[in-house]
Amino acid sequence: MREIFGAYGEMTKCKLVQKDGRSRGIAFVEYESAASAQKAIKSEDGVSHAGRQISVELSGKKPEFDAPRRQDDRGSAETNCVFCGNISFNTSEDTIRDFFSKVGEITSIRMARGDDGRPKGFCHIDFATVELAKEAI
Repeated sequence: MREIFGAYGEMTKCKLVQKDGRSRGIAFVEYESAASAQKAIKSEDGVSHAGRQISVELSGKKPEFDAPRRQDDRGSAETNCVFCGNISFNTSEDTIRDFFSKVGEITSIRMARGDDGRPKGFCHIDFATVELAKEAI
């Protein structure tokens, strides 16, 4: 992963999602700048690596389960979703909501949990508007 995505700028994180030691076909790559992320998306989305065509997009709110995905949904630099990482495993959704509600209306919080149900130390917070998400950051 680092060999492929490291060419687009300073990578701050690279996490390959695995289960039982096998790749689940998902990776999260974080860059120092949004410009680097946009370069990676533009260059790598739809490209074949190791015999598989990959999809590269910004992390954010997932589309509705049965809703068709539009091409213009991909790569948008503006989102109402904020990633909050390196949080205590004891942090609750209520604690996150209390802390970030000072910024404005929160529409949802997704706490990441492992297969065993234990917290993974990060979450995604959806705000009512892009502007509120930017303010939270």
